[in-house]
Amino acid sequence: MEEAWRELLAEVQQLLKPLGWRKEGGNFRQFLPDGLGWIIQFQRDRYNTAEDISFTVNAGVYFEKNVPAANRRFREYDCQVRARPACLSPRYGRDTWWHLGEGADLAALREEMKAFLLRDVLPFLDRFPTRERTVELILNGQAEAWTDMNILHLQTARLLADMGHGGQVLMLIEPIRNERFQALAVEIREKEKLESDSDD
Repeated sequence: MEEAWRELLAEVQQLLKPLGWRKEGGNFRQFLPDGLGWIIQFQRDRYNTAEDISFTVNAGVYFEKNVPAANRRFREYDCQVRARPACLSPRYGRDTWWHLGEGADLAALREEMKAFLLRDVLPFLDRFPTRERTVELILNGQAEAWTDMNILHLQTARLLADMGHGGQVLMLIEPIRNERFQALAVEIREKEKLESDSDD
């Protein structure tokens, strides 16, 4: 099945490469001009065997405080916005794993994957067209409404505060009864007070 797996990824690469994507193993990445990064990850099940390969598809949106991003090989789990597009798809609507194994129609599976990428995965990423727009969508809550995962992790909240959005981040994290978020809220208040005092 390893050969079938490689053939599937090669088909995906043929589809994505003309659109500006670069392949690394089961990861496909694209950096936009303003430093925003997109990733499509083909994730294999940890319990796969030589005769049977199960996989799912994840998508993510990545940015850093500075441009260009220093981490050019970011992973899906590094992303500020993450999703399993099949969960959001009208066709699938749930966590979906595909299978390469005995009896699988490999040609049909390759065609299904290409259709899935064009119909569900790329349109999801297109909702985050720029770094500035992505930050806006996280802060106003729309990004989380569009995904199947929690968006405002501590690391993301800290990053957005460091990018100059401390006031908005503070409003989002103050209701969270978590020691680490509350500690970050204190840091943001102290920083904003110092900046206010320096302006006087």
